[in-house]
Amino acid sequence: MTRLVALAVLTVALAGCGSKETTYPSSGAGQSKFASVRHVAAGNFHPDSTRLSSCKPDQFTCYEQAFGNLAFGEGPQVAAARVGTMLAHDDPAVRADCHTIMHAVGSATLARYHGDAARAMARGSMLCGSGFYHGIVMFALRATSSRPQLVARVRTMCSDPAVLKTTFLRYQCVHGLGHGLMIFSVDNLPWALGMCDKLADHWSQQSCSGGVFMQNFNLPSRMSPFRSTYVSKKDPLYPCNWSGVQTRYKYYCYLQVTEHVLYATGYDWKRTAATCAKAQSPWSNICFQSFGRDVAGDSRYRAAAAYKRCGLTGRYLADCVYGAARDFVNNDVGGRRAAQFCELVPFLIRGYCFYAIGTILATFESRAQTDRTCRSLTPEFSRQCLGYLGDRDRQLLVTVPS
Repeated sequence: MTRLVALAVLTVALAGCGSKETTYPSSGAGQSKFASVRHVAAGNFHPDSTRLSSCKPDQFTCYEQAFGNLAFGEGPQVAAARVGTMLAHDDPAVRADCHTIMHAVGSATLARYHGDAARAMARGSMLCGSGFYHGIVMFALRATSSRPQLVARVRTMCSDPAVLKTTFLRYQCVHGLGHGLMIFSVDNLPWALGMCDKLADHWSQQSCSGGVFMQNFNLPSRMSPFRSTYVSKKDPLYPCNWSGVQTRYKYYCYLQVTEHVLYATGYDWKRTAATCAKAQSPWSNICFQSFGRDVAGDSRYRAAAAYKRCGLTGRYLADCVYGAARDFVNNDVGGRRAAQFCELVPFLIRGYCFYAIGTILATFESRAQTDRTCRSLTPEFSRQCLGYLGDRDRQLLVTVPS
């Protein structure tokens, strides 16, 4: 069986904020015993008197607490709007820590709504790699105390009507669930994927695996000194090329892997591109889509800079363009800058670039809204943006084993 590479919101995540004593599954995959360990975990927000005006540029935890206080007291929309304004003015502290700040906003929102995860999720924001959703889901998992309770929570957390309102919101919940499973299991990747298996359908299982692999590839940071054992500097494509990762889960592994490859190569983009080219087909194409996502973020979503770096990918240019365009839309919650990026690419793959834009627009807009957006962005390629592909664009779609 095969499936076309389709909806996958591309996000960049860091480990959760705060550290406390809690319980997690033991290292044996699938075992029911629990052991007490210390590990970074999101959530458990407690409001205090910290305000943004009292934070200095290098006081990241101050900003996280202050934005959390704002979300707790005035609502997540107010906090997210303030983050967005400070990002627009290139505030260095917020830009350096925006994903973890949005973790805190999500955790504070969960506290504001007395632990009602679905109600909190429905008031979310995609800003800063969707950290808001990760903060909620990771904390909600920590509220479980036994394996049966955990399995029940995994199966039901993302089935609430408030979460099912849009494909995007549903994706963020299931993706965040994958992050939470990795943190909950102390980075036990096989165990986390096994828990993804317990979800009801193929789409949910794969979306969950995306969060698992993104968490697996998270880099050591000031928030988390932990590093998964399921990565290797000697073999940067591991564990994606490992037989222990089922074929149906390799897609999201390769879609996240360049974060680790860049780290392993000392952020050498040429060596990273060469590493992706060594992956077996069709995974090399997916690796270059991952490359495109990282290109977009590294460029700070500047179209010319992103396209210049995609130029390193040679015959995989279309894959890099596809990954970058989707991440532009995901980051901006809109297609304007993504369209500017697409206008720079060669005409023969421009329709495919606008098709990439449409795959993300469709997750948070109605069909009628997406139609209007696509026509405003590109009268010439609006049909591709809406998913109607010509022969050339159809040939560029990657078919991967399920």
